[in-house]
Amino acid sequence: MKEADTNDAVEKEKVDEFKAETAKKSAFMKLIPFNDPKVFIFTAFLASAVDGAAMPTFGVFLSKMLSVLSLPTEYWDMMEGPDYVEN
Repeated sequence: MKEADTNDAVEKEKVDEFKAETAKKSAFMKLIPFNDPKVFIFTAFLASAVDGAAMPTFGVFLSKMLSVLSLPTEYWDMMEGPDYVEN
């Protein structure tokens, strides 16, 4: 029983020490020690930036396509012919 009590006391000291260490840090900095290959953090930031930029980019392209497709047919008739390429 004494051995279990001493093990509990040691674990409680470790937990208290860990809590004291992490109380001063932000949530992100608390997670950094658990990410051994630090390259994954950079890769994740890069992937999230690409993923975050994808939807606005598609929005711009789709709005341009919709604006071109909404032109009246008379405008399309003006675009046909050799004069359109030269102007």
